[in-house]
Amino acid sequence: MAHNTPEALPGAGESLLRKVREEFSNWAFYAIGIAIGMWLAVAVCWLTLGITSSSHPWPVTIVAAVMTIILAFSYRKRFHSVTSSMQGARGERKVADILHELGKGGYVAVHDIEFTRDDRSWNVDHVLVGPVGVCVIETKAVRNKKISFDGSRILENGFAPARDPISQVRRNARDLRRIVHDEVDSSIPVHPIVLYTESFVEAHGDSEVAVLNAKQLFNWLREQESTNAEHLPARTVGTIFGILVEQARRRVVL
Repeated sequence: MAHNTPEALPGAGESLLRKVREEFSNWAFYAIGIAIGMWLAVAVCWLTLGITSSSHPWPVTIVAAVMTIILAFSYRKRFHSVTSSMQGARGERKVADILHELGKGGYVAVHDIEFTRDDRSWNVDHVLVGPVGVCVIETKAVRNKKISFDGSRILENGFAPARDPISQVRRNARDLRRIVHDEVDSSIPVHPIVLYTESFVEAHGDSEVAVLNAKQLFNWLREQESTNAEHLPARTVGTIFGILVEQARRRVVL
């Protein structure tokens, strides 16, 4: 496992916002450049009309108009994507505030740990460490939907989401489990959790993945605490927290 130069500890949703800013600014740079170039060509053609017989402004004007319409539709699509990502970042920050409230119960949280493997990168939204072990949390900022989970798949208002959060959080839990077990203790439990911030969640069936909303998280933690006689000692919690803080300051290369 290799690391790059340490950076400041990221906040919740930071990598998502950074990715959105980079993608949108790159698109805007090329889109604006194309639009300006096309309409400058149109202006030149109209200004030279009558001066030279080689000037044919109408075809260039039509092409510029069509390109402008295409760019406008592209902007609309990009704007929707940016809006969705901003909602996701707000959801991550809301969950960070909720996890902060658990501090008095012996829990600590690290946010936005970024991983890289084979030119692909992704991030773990939140990692909560406390008496029940390590909770790897994937946030879903879905508003006013009925979420059902049968132990194998999630449905949002009866439909499968575009990206499967179950496989996503399992992968994240596997990566965090490797770090915790290699550097601390292989007996420490690692719990994958999909957390919906503003939706009703109905879950049934057996699964190692817990699918919850923000209110259900508190009850789930209390249930885990009462079920498991052995709680993670405060010293071990602190050790894991320190390791995760260092991981969050770097992009972890797997």
